[in-house]
Amino acid sequence: FSLPLIEVVATELVCGISGESESQIRDTFDLAMNTGPCILFIDEIDAITPKRETASGGMERRMVTQLVKCMDDLNDKDTSFNVMVIGATNIPDAIDPSLRGGNRFRCELAIGIPNEQAKIQMLQVLCKDVKLTADFDFTWVAHHTAGYVAADLRNLVSNAIEIGACRASDKISTSTSNSYDPTLSALEKAESWFNSLDSSKEVMSDFCFDLCDFKEALKEYVPNFKREGFASVPNVTWEDVGALEHVKEELQNTMWPVKYNKFYEENNLSSTKGILLYGPKGCGKTLLAKALANECNINFLCVNGPELLNMYFGESEKSVRRCFERARNSAPCVIFFDEFDAFCPSRSASSSIL
Repeated sequence: FSLPLIEVVATELVCGISGESESQIRDTFDLAMNTGPCILFIDEIDAITPKRETASGGMERRMVTQLVKCMDDLNDKDTSFNVMVIGATNIPDAIDPSLRGGNRFRCELAIGIPNEQAKIQMLQVLCKDVKLTADFDFTWVAHHTAGYVAADLRNLVSNAIEIGACRASDKISTSTSNSYDPTLSALEKAESWFNSLDSSKEVMSDFCFDLCDFKEALKEYVPNFKREGFASVPNVTWEDVGALEHVKEELQNTMWPVKYNKFYEENNLSSTKGILLYGPKGCGKTLLAKALANECNINFLCVNGPELLNMYFGESEKSVRRCFERARNSAPCVIFFDEFDAFCPSRSASSSIL
């Protein structure tokens, strides 16, 4: 739309002096009004919009009130300020409800974890100026980056380029090693050095980054979702599980809809979403689940049932929602609930409201 963009990080608006934070918010909106038509982008907006009923101090409540007033001033029918306010956050539930209603942030768009096809397109854009081998497989990289977001992919490409550059440097070092031979005369060293320059140019002109560089980068890079405790593919295989052949076969058949989801979607076939493993402690239930995830090359999220329980009202339900959200962000994924009976007792027999 060719509009000016005013970009603000919400944490920059927070000040320790009483009244200064509200003044910063007012000044930011005044700047947008004077610049309009424009877009005002507030990043990490949750820093200045905590829920007022749970706010720890008066300053937080005043900031929310000030932001609400500034948003209402923009929507005043008597004014003609053409300002579009866009807020960004990764914890929308922490924002005060007053800002998510009325005519303030009326439109909410969820930007989730990119799927495999989206990651292929992102990688193609990130590598448009990178010289790759003719047989480079973007699909392989996208498949092995479950849970990666755009920033992770950008960092992965940067790391792969560094690894490839080191590989090219090693080739050049090998080709120029003769110029440092101590037995050569000064004239012979100079001649060898000039010849090495030509060979270095040939190495760089023919050099291409390949899939091996990205495989090495994947081993070294730790994406954001793993730092936050998201799922990953376990290293347990069927060889680690003794006997239980009939159970293995049944589990493999049950996982077909996940492994071949495109086929099931195209043919409109229904699938089982849950498997209940039961048996005494130590019989290999967890090991089977991990081996199954490894066999299908999908992520594995292990959740201990009692860890989800919380004495505060609504917190247990929130923990369950977060588990499924983490699994969706790491899809394809297996969620393994250990000690499932701890938080899923029979409702008729339970006296708790959990």
